[in-house]
Amino acid sequence: MQLKKIILCGFKSFADKTELEFGEGVTIIVGPNGCGKSNIVDAVKWVLGEQSAKSLRGGQMMDVIFNGSNSRKSQGYAEVTLVFANTQGLLNMDTDEVTVARKLYRSGESQYLLNNQPCRLKDIRELFMDTGIGADAYSIIEQGKVEILLQASKEDRRAIFEEAAGISKYKARKREALRKLDRTEQNVLRITDIMGELEKRLRSIRYQAGKARNYQKYSAKLKELRLNQFLAEYYKRQSSEQAQRQQYDQLQDELLGVTTAYEQTQARLSWLDDQINQCEKEIRRLENQLLQCTSQIGNQEDRVELGRRRCEELSEQLEKSGQQLDEFRQQQQALQAADAADRQQIERTQEELLEKQQQLDQLQNARQQRALQLSEYRAQLEDEKSGLIDIVRRTAQIHNEINAQDLRRTNLSGQKDRLHGRRGEIRAEMQQLLSIRTQATDKLDKIKVLLEESKEQLEARREQSAQLAEQRRCCGEDLSAAKEYRSGLLSRQQLLADLEAKLEGVDVGVRQILQGKQEDTDHFYYIKGIVAQLLEAEVKYAAVAAAALADRAQHLVAAHSQAVLEDSENLEQLRGRVQIICLDQLPRFSDGYDFSQHPEVQAKLIDLVHYPADCERLAWHLLGKTILVDTIDAALRLAQVAPPGYRWVSLEGDLLEADGTLHLGPQTAAAGLISRKSELRQLQDSIAEAHERIQELKNQDQQYANQINHLEKNLQELRTAIYEANTQQIETRSQREQVDQNIERLKREEPLIVTEIDTIEQQIQEALKLQASSQQSLDDLQSVNDRRQAEIDRLEETIAEQERQDLAMLDQITEVKVSLGQIQQQQTALRERLDHTRCQLQQCRHNLQMLEADLQNGQMSFEAAQQSIEQAQAKITALFQQRQEHQQLGQKLREDLDQRQTEKQQMTGRARELSEQKELLQEQVHQVQMQLNENHLRCENLIQRVREELDLDLVEAFAGYQHEETDWEAVGEEIEALKQKIERLGNINLDAIAEQEELEERAQNLHQQLSDLTEAKRQLELLISKINRESEILFQQNFEAIRLNFGDLFRKLFGGGRADIILEDPDNLLECGIEIIARPPGKQLQSLSLLSGGEKTLTAVALLMAIFQSKPSPFCLLDEVDAALDEANIERFTLVVQEFLKDSQFVLITHSRRTMAVADVIYGITMQEQGVSKKVSVRFAGEEEHLETGAAVA
Repeated sequence: MQLKKIILCGFKSFADKTELEFGEGVTIIVGPNGCGKSNIVDAVKWVLGEQSAKSLRGGQMMDVIFNGSNSRKSQGYAEVTLVFANTQGLLNMDTDEVTVARKLYRSGESQYLLNNQPCRLKDIRELFMDTGIGADAYSIIEQGKVEILLQASKEDRRAIFEEAAGISKYKARKREALRKLDRTEQNVLRITDIMGELEKRLRSIRYQAGKARNYQKYSAKLKELRLNQFLAEYYKRQSSEQAQRQQYDQLQDELLGVTTAYEQTQARLSWLDDQINQCEKEIRRLENQLLQCTSQIGNQEDRVELGRRRCEELSEQLEKSGQQLDEFRQQQQALQAADAADRQQIERTQEELLEKQQQLDQLQNARQQRALQLSEYRAQLEDEKSGLIDIVRRTAQIHNEINAQDLRRTNLSGQKDRLHGRRGEIRAEMQQLLSIRTQATDKLDKIKVLLEESKEQLEARREQSAQLAEQRRCCGEDLSAAKEYRSGLLSRQQLLADLEAKLEGVDVGVRQILQGKQEDTDHFYYIKGIVAQLLEAEVKYAAVAAAALADRAQHLVAAHSQAVLEDSENLEQLRGRVQIICLDQLPRFSDGYDFSQHPEVQAKLIDLVHYPADCERLAWHLLGKTILVDTIDAALRLAQVAPPGYRWVSLEGDLLEADGTLHLGPQTAAAGLISRKSELRQLQDSIAEAHERIQELKNQDQQYANQINHLEKNLQELRTAIYEANTQQIETRSQREQVDQNIERLKREEPLIVTEIDTIEQQIQEALKLQASSQQSLDDLQSVNDRRQAEIDRLEETIAEQERQDLAMLDQITEVKVSLGQIQQQQTALRERLDHTRCQLQQCRHNLQMLEADLQNGQMSFEAAQQSIEQAQAKITALFQQRQEHQQLGQKLREDLDQRQTEKQQMTGRARELSEQKELLQEQVHQVQMQLNENHLRCENLIQRVREELDLDLVEAFAGYQHEETDWEAVGEEIEALKQKIERLGNINLDAIAEQEELEERAQNLHQQLSDLTEAKRQLELLISKINRESEILFQQNFEAIRLNFGDLFRKLFGGGRADIILEDPDNLLECGIEIIARPPGKQLQSLSLLSGGEKTLTAVALLMAIFQSKPSPFCLLDEVDAALDEANIERFTLVVQEFLKDSQFVLITHSRRTMAVADVIYGITMQEQGVSKKVSVRFAGEEEHLETGAAVA
């Protein structure tokens, strides 16, 4: 593979398309400084992917686009193309020729092309990886970068050797594998954490799912039994509706006959009403027309009077206009006379103006002649002054030379004194440096001790941080458990709140009243609620209070009995029967029996409940004589000895009534109303406690987090301290090495100062001789200066006399100009007055025309006003006749109206009789309709209740129903038992079943993912291990080869000496730094920074060629690397280059003739046009020479 061609277009100083072809051997590029040679190196780096504008000697990337010159416009884009021969297939492409290009537009768009196809920069870098070609590869050494190559850090220097060893691809693959391994390990940790959380959730959700399945089973059975109850009740309602429907149809037929007769009577009444309305309407219309006629007569009379006044005004106006017309005609005659007089005066002033202008022209011509003579005198004076200035300038120059020599002697003396002072400073500085070196050694010992102590503290802090992290993890588990407990409480609270909101367990009629009150506060305003809502008890006594109240828990409580009676209409529309306790009807209660003598008595139940102040009578009425005892047996015994009228309830909820009735067994659904409300209150307290517990755990977790953060800060501070100590250690070592270098430098500097003092003494003597010679020249110039000054004085007197005469003539010219200006001003005033007179004359003529037109218009208006008066008088006569006709027609319409009203009174009596008969039948129909509606409403309520409770359509379920006799009391008991079972289940999460299945599936997937990630991690670790082994082998082999080659080439270039390449840590081949050692012949082993410029260049060339010998690059581009070499070293350099021509091409940018002598092709770069580079090439082939020229755009 070799570089065949580079094509530049619009790149820096190459604005037009420029091609440089490269064959085998050495290609030399030459040209003067600043002509654009190094732009070719920048172009190669740029197309290979260089991203730093600074590296390309620019401020920003747009600087690579040709920015224009004095004769050319700027380019819109830059493009560079490299063409490689790939016949050996070194590049991973299927073509014999590979083209790599890069474009950059001023819009900021950038594009890479590979064989004219768009690609990524990554593709180009991978293509040339391990070939030695690249923007930062060892195949391109730029101007001034030789020293950087040697003084690069030990780690940065590795990149060159890795590229030469061919392990760049391995390093890239390893970095990618390490990134994948890091992501895999993170994924493993994340999935492990997720699985731990998932297992906790699964344990909880399995229990909830079991409860949910039991709930579904009980609910299904309960739904079936409730549906049978509802179907039986619906069957009963449907049977009752059929009988009511027959009675309704019979009453409707009777009502229809009466309604028909009534409607006919109403139709006649309606017709009469229409006729009466029409008559009244027509009468009102005639009355309105009469009013309009009267109004129009008044308007026309006003119009006649207005016309008369208008005629009088027009007559006066015509008389005034005639007088104004006579005045304007007189004014016109006066203005015409003034115009003629002004024109005669303007003609006289024009003759005076011409006479003064001739006099002014004569005076100005005479003054111009005198000015020419004065200019000649002034020119002679300027010549003399210029000669005098030259003498003064030469005199000043000589003075400056004398002063310069004097200053030079002073400076040389000061410099000599400073050199003597420097000798003293060197000796003092030497003593100071020796002291600093001792201090640096002591400081290194202290830093070593500090590092050991800091590392011990760091390890202790790490252990403490791990302990806190474990404590925080336990706190996190407690927090999760507390949140789960709170979630269960909230679910239970939501369930009970939903039941409370739906009034679950409340009878239909009671529910209807409570819902109506919620929807409209004015509806059932007298109802305070039900007993269960007004009386509260603690949870442990709620079941006892519910047992004691029994069905009375659902009784409604009203404030006033009178309001209940007044609202009987709404109460009759209820879908169920209700019981209402009126507070104003309750008697006062008193109880004086003392139960403290009976140990079986727990308390009076009234003392265990809470109630509003206005419900005290209610509470005493319901529970005032209810006693809580241990067991029902104790109740039976106490009932025998206590006063009559007391009720007894046991802790188990069994009730003994005052009449001896026992209530045993499970309670009804209604009994749970108080328990539900009490439990809701208790749940609120429990949720608040859970909130507090969660907040406490969060605070504790935050404390752990703060402690961990504090420890992390301490750890970071310790790491920072260790880092700073290491930095100080490195800096101190570097400082000590710098001190050693300064000591050596001072030892070399003192002999040089002695030699320089002797040289300064010689220069002081030379300055004294030059100062004496300059003084003699100064005396000769002074005599010439005196002669010229006398001639200047004579010319100045002559010029002054001529200027006085010129001023006198200038005064005469000014007087003539003043007279001329006065005449011109007088003439301008006359012309302005003439223009003003003409304007007034024109305005007067215009006013005459306007007055004549106004007179004509006034005469026409007068005639029109008289005609309007005549028309108004005719219209008044017609309106009087029309008003008389309207009065006659109105009288006839009033007679017809009286007849219609008499007939209407008769028909109204007949309609009243039919209406009473109709209302009686409608009342009967309404009664039957109410019964039907009530029955239908009960059916609808039943359907709605089934839909709400069972989520079923009762009508569809009834379609196939067959009625059978059933023991509904047993069914009710079974329903109550199922409700008790559901109640005991507590909080139910129906989503737990689906969630359990989802979590089980997710857990299985996570187990599989963890297994896959573990296997992937193992494979990546094997891959990294394999890459490391192969990289170490390759690097070891190539490093040893380069090391041997470097030593041989160094001796060949220097004619002796020794050079070596050493690994800092041979046990860590892939990461350790690389040190370069060089000792030219006759010198001690020393740092690379102390080598001379030529020695650095030869060392860099030796290293570069050693790498080439081990891993040849297809081409090598060297930019003025021979600039620091003398003739002999250039000869050695070119010989070494020629030895490598069989493996690589060489492109050299140089100014050296010896280097040019080895060229196969020479390209000359010139800049004949400012800012534009041109190419001149010479190819050597035997006796033939070929010369071609071309232009390129900068």
